[in-house]
Amino acid sequence: MKKIIFLLFILPFICTAESTEMSIASAVDMALKNNIDLKNSNLTLNNQKLSSATSWNSILPDIKLSGSVTENLRSGAYGVSVGASASVSVNANLATDIVQSVLDYRNGKITYNEAKNALVRDVRKYYYNLVVLSQKVRLQADKLETLKKREEMAQKKFDSGTISEIDRLNAVINYKTGEYELKKLNNEFAKAMLNFKYVIGTDTEAELVLTDELPELKSESLENLKLDIDKNTDVLQAYYDLRSAQNNRAAIIGSAAPSFSLGYSVSGENVNLDNGNVSLSVSLPLQWALPFSNTQVSVIQNENNIKIKQNSLAGAKRKAQIEFDGLVMTIKEIKNDMDSLVMSRDAAKSSYELVRRLYDNGSKDYLELKDSENTLFETEINILNAKYEFISSVLDLDYLMGSES
Repeated sequence: MKKIIFLLFILPFICTAESTEMSIASAVDMALKNNIDLKNSNLTLNNQKLSSATSWNSILPDIKLSGSVTENLRSGAYGVSVGASASVSVNANLATDIVQSVLDYRNGKITYNEAKNALVRDVRKYYYNLVVLSQKVRLQADKLETLKKREEMAQKKFDSGTISEIDRLNAVINYKTGEYELKKLNNEFAKAMLNFKYVIGTDTEAELVLTDELPELKSESLENLKLDIDKNTDVLQAYYDLRSAQNNRAAIIGSAAPSFSLGYSVSGENVNLDNGNVSLSVSLPLQWALPFSNTQVSVIQNENNIKIKQNSLAGAKRKAQIEFDGLVMTIKEIKNDMDSLVMSRDAAKSSYELVRRLYDNGSKDYLELKDSENTLFETEINILNAKYEFISSVLDLDYLMGSES
């Protein structure tokens, strides 16, 4: 009967296509291959890598070829002229541009790794949430089976005159409410499954069978666990933001340095490279020396920006440490409270069995039985919620520490 009730409510939310077994490892692998956001992040990183590897190309010469054809309208004679020119410009900002492209690439790697680790964490959270929801569905299905039997028994007792019509109606109401709760849980499971399929990049019509269960709750290694602040993603990004601001200061100062340009050009009807022209020019900007010039203002603003980035870096470190301490505290609390939750569940189960026997003997009314039954159900749900919160906090802790999930 239990299996029948469970299937009646779960079947409308699963596809009739051939099912695919899905473990956590296979879900993570599929997400890393198929997730659209991660693909886009990787393409962005490739662009930054290319820019970094070719940032020196600004020193390549600017080469131009030209040609012209002329006709004398009086004589009808034609003339052909060709020319070529090449020039190279060098200034102090060449170095800062190269440094900035390298910083952008390193920051891009951090962003990509963050997206990757966040995806792995989220896939695991989605997976374990589905496991918890499926167990909640089974618990509700078990409860509904009991409620169905109680409704049938209440009808028989009412027909024999041993219970009142109110008790019979309460049994009917509780069964119908149980049906509604099971449908609502199945809807929640179906929506969560759709989100899971989107994240891992599989067809929404595919039927997935989850093969992994909730892991054991372990936190023994937390005592000696310490956060390496410098490996935290937010801290690393704040660090490279600071480096970029410092490099921008060098670029502003470099804009006041002289720039050099070396060029060569040749043209004519009969081109001879020996008859070409070589030019060397030097440009020395002096606008920076004027009071309140854009350069002077930019230097002052950049110094303030550097201080802002320094404060942001310090704030990122403090925030990461606070998040780390909070997660460790949460994990320890859940682990310590789990024994109490299990004891509460066992006590509720014993109480329910006692009240049920007394109800069958007529010593307890239906409302007392219902309260006892709801208490047992709530303790089961509390344990499942605590397990998921524990697992979710552990995954958040791994992500915070910057480790590969």
